[in-house]
Amino acid sequence: MKFLFDLVFRANWFHAVIPLVLLWLGLIFWGLGTTVFEQWGEVAFALAIGVFLICTTNFADMYSDRMEDKIHRPSNPMVTGGFSTETGRKLFLAQNIIGILLILVLIITTQNYAATLVLTAGWIGGLLYSLQPVRLKARKIIGPFEFGLCCGVIPLVGWLAVHPLNSFVAAFALVLFVGGSGVGISTKLRRTAEDFNSGKIKGCNPLKVKTTDFGLQVRYALIIEAILLILAVCLIFVFGKIGTFDGTLALFLILFTAPLIILGFAVRGRNPLKNIRMAEISFFFMCATLPAISLATFISALFYID
Repeated sequence: MKFLFDLVFRANWFHAVIPLVLLWLGLIFWGLGTTVFEQWGEVAFALAIGVFLICTTNFADMYSDRMEDKIHRPSNPMVTGGFSTETGRKLFLAQNIIGILLILVLIITTQNYAATLVLTAGWIGGLLYSLQPVRLKARKIIGPFEFGLCCGVIPLVGWLAVHPLNSFVAAFALVLFVGGSGVGISTKLRRTAEDFNSGKIKGCNPLKVKTTDFGLQVRYALIIEAILLILAVCLIFVFGKIGTFDGTLALFLILFTAPLIILGFAVRGRNPLKNIRMAEISFFFMCATLPAISLATFISALFYID
C-alpha cells in the first residue's frame, strides 16, 4: 500500500493533475455551450490519457531530480527509500511505453488528429523539460519559459477534443504561457532559497547571487517574475474588455488569481532568500494560481452552459 501511495501521489503527483480535469471540463463547456454531447465517451478517454501522460512527465521530473531532491524535495520516494532508483527506472520506461500505446489507440479510435498532436507535443515537451541530455529546466533563461509553454499547451487538450482552434483558446493558451513562465521563475527562486540556506550557494548579498538553473541574479529574476505574473492578469482584463473572453470568465479568472499573486509577493518580502519558510509559502501562492485558473474556468462555465 505504501508503494502505491508513493508511486501515485509522491512520484506521479496525481493529486496535482486533478485541477487540470476541471480546466478541461470548463473549456469543453465553454466550447459546447451545453453539457449535452453524444461523444462524451471519446472525450473522457482523451482526458484520461492526458492525465496519465502528465503524471508520466511528473514521474520523469522526480526520477531525473532524485539527487537534487535531497535538498529540494525530500519527499521524493527515490530519496526516502519508498522504492529504489532501479525500480524507478523500470517504472519510468513502463509508463512511457503505455503512454505510446494509449496515444496510438486514441488516434485510431477517435481520429482526432489535432487533440492527439497536442497531447503528444505536451508529453514530449514535459520529458524534454526534465530528462538528460536536453533537460531544458536546467538551461539558463530557457527553463521557466519552456515550463510556461507546457502550461500553454494544456488548455488545448480539452478544447480540441470538441472544438477547432480559435481566438478564444489561443488567448487562453497565451495567458497560461505568460503566467506559467512567471511560476516557472518562482520555482527557480524557491530552489535558490533552498540552495542558499543549505550553503550550496555562497554570497553576502542574497539579491545578487545567481538564480539556480536560471542564470540571472535574484533581483532580476524577481523583476521578470513580477512582470510576467502581472502581465498575465492584465491580459485577462484586456481579453475580457475586447470580447475574446466572456465577462464572467474574465472576472472569475482575475478574482481567483490576483489575490494569490499579491499574497505571494507580500509573504516573500524584500529578502526572498533569507527566510526559507517564507520563500516556500510564497512559492505555494504563486503555484496556486494555476489550479485557481482551472477552478475559475470551471465555475464560470457553469453560469454559461444551458
